Amino acid sequence: MAASVLRSARVISMLTIVSRIAGLVRDMAFSYRFGTGSEMSAFSLAFQIPNLFRRLFGEGALSAAAIPVLTQTLHRDSQEEMNVVVGRLVGLLLAVLTALCVIAEIVIAVLYLIYQSRMDTALALELSSVLMPFMIFICAGALLGGIENVYGRFALPAFMPTVINLVQIAAALGAPYLLPDNTHGQLVFQCVSVLVGGALTLWLQWWGVRRCGVNFKLSLDWRHSAIRRIGKTMLPMVIGLGAVQVNIFMDSMTSRTSPASTVAPGSQRTSTMLPVIGATMRLSPNSSWRAARAAVCGLQRSTSKSNACRPMVATAPPRRRSR
Repeated sequence: MAASVLRSARVISMLTIVSRIAGLVRDMAFSYRFGTGSEMSAFSLAFQIPNLFRRLFGEGALSAAAIPVLTQTLHRDSQEEMNVVVGRLVGLLLAVLTALCVIAEIVIAVLYLIYQSRMDTALALELSSVLMPFMIFICAGALLGGIENVYGRFALPAFMPTVINLVQIAAALGAPYLLPDNTHGQLVFQCVSVLVGGALTLWLQWWGVRRCGVNFKLSLDWRHSAIRRIGKTMLPMVIGLGAVQVNIFMDSMTSRTSPASTVAPGSQRTSTMLPVIGATMRLSPNSSWRAARAAVCGLQRSTSKSNACRPMVATAPPRRRSR
């Protein structure tokens, strides 16, 4: 099992590297097509908003809370019970995300009426309105990817960011031919391509979960012990991560108000996580599986193996020599 952790971590890490390279090419295509002026700043700021929710309800708090509970449900109960829990969890998530999206669209519409005289702000709000449904696609897809991880499937979820990047690259290169001399239309077309990429990845993740044998039906019934445990576990994480994400967003807003500033695409921020992404994604379901079976010794071995493949590098100021 420890060897499988390393093999899976290697696959995830390689696919993550491919995703980061595609993200770099995407940023280069954006810079070539739109430059680094106010238009690109408005798009980057609008693209940040659904990604804030992704880190809360997708790859962040929800996945961290759901994977251990789903793993225990699968190994301690039955596949039928797993189908029930997954159906209720996905259904409730889609309902919450849809409600948040509607509220956000209303808030954006009100702000647009207030700031429509300021062209840069109005453009950012317009693009945010177009991109907001991306939150539903990316968060639901991330949860479905976590469910695949429970069954030991890691390649498809790790490849999904690359799919979105490739769709955006194709849109950035094709927009000038479809909408020549229309920068505003090209930006809106770019936003639509993000939605297309998100819908495509959600469909692929849905198909991947079905391949795992999870035949679930969507439900809004929250009266299940597993659902309540997930909610109680993720609540403090949502509060902590929410504070962090709000700070990041406010930093972007502050930098945007500075003269000659731009909020450039930020795929380079996550490149610093490459040494830990693969091991962490593979270790979480594996640790949950061993914890569900009370295999303490195996849990310790898997954790040791995982830590061995993600060395930590610490830096400190040089120590002065005593004279």
